[in-house]
Amino acid sequence: MRKEFNYFMPTKIVFGNGYIDKVEEYIKKYGINKLCLITDSFLAETSFGQKLIESINGVKVFTEVEINPGIQSINACAQKIKEWDCDGIIALGGGSSIDTAKAASVCALSGESIHKYLDGNPDKIEIKNTLPVIAIPTTSGTGSEVSQYAVITDEKSLRKDSITSEHIYPKVAIVDPVLTTGLSVRLTIDTGLDVLSHAMESMFSKIRNSFTEILALEAIRTVFQWLPVCVKEPENIEARGEMAFASTLAGIAMSHCCGTLPHGLGCPLSGHFGVPHGLAVGVLQKYGILSMGHTCDDECQRIISFVNPEENCKREESGEILLQMIDELFNTIGCEKDLKEYHLDEEGIERMVEDAVIHGCTGLHPVEITKEDIRNIYYKLKG
Repeated sequence: MRKEFNYFMPTKIVFGNGYIDKVEEYIKKYGINKLCLITDSFLAETSFGQKLIESINGVKVFTEVEINPGIQSINACAQKIKEWDCDGIIALGGGSSIDTAKAASVCALSGESIHKYLDGNPDKIEIKNTLPVIAIPTTSGTGSEVSQYAVITDEKSLRKDSITSEHIYPKVAIVDPVLTTGLSVRLTIDTGLDVLSHAMESMFSKIRNSFTEILALEAIRTVFQWLPVCVKEPENIEARGEMAFASTLAGIAMSHCCGTLPHGLGCPLSGHFGVPHGLAVGVLQKYGILSMGHTCDDECQRIISFVNPEENCKREESGEILLQMIDELFNTIGCEKDLKEYHLDEEGIERMVEDAVIHGCTGLHPVEITKEDIRNIYYKLKG
């Protein structure tokens, strides 16, 4: 019997090569008169960034986006939007730019600090209204363009938190694979692993359902087939399109299922030690599967059958075979499997343990995870 579920995703998805040129159509559709473009300084100077800026009359540009957007930078962005009297936002970039835009769209209207809306704030207030956001992702990874979340770092505690609301879904996501062809190999790997992580964790989450499983399975299959091609042939537009599609599917699935252990432990790694988010959650997939024992053998078996229909594995062997598949993928794309170069230390590990054990994604892992379990995983990653 299928589980009961609710599905809501108000974002209009516009997918296709060269579709960034359709942005003016949606500016008019949503009645936006004065736009703020939120991006980073590098993307603002690219050919497509310059073309976008030149095509929008009177656009204001905010380029002070942080890699891990913090409370202060979100508030500063919102203040600029208010000063400029903008009534709409375009987010051009990866998850950092899109999360900044989504969060600032809340504060620019309310005048409140984003801290008041954080999920980790016991006195958090409800998000009621936002400025319209048009999201244009330039990476295939975060899925923020189709999610109800924005990840925000508390600069004082270094804890990664988030805001969650159906109101912060972008109005439209313009997914143009052409924009991802200039990604470096390193960024291609990191963001590609984020796609895989979103999809894998959607398969194992306590709140998974039959609908999101379909999206997650197709995303996983696509990553295994096409991420190695993107790494080997960065300009391959077919491969980039497939990964952009996988990112969209996985982002929708993750938005409804949330993450599990890898995201629960991965966010502290980024906050405290600056580990790229995709790499952090990617290397943690192994430990997520190991920790489940045989609890999710059925899900592991479905993943294996979907990725490789010729693989005839027994149910009780499915976890081990899936681990082998992930290990082979890491070998093929040339990705490290530990975090030795980030010099995790004892004091930092203890801080991360405290953050990870209360992270919402850790609580959605299919088996109970203790502080000692978390500590042991971090020490294994330390090398």
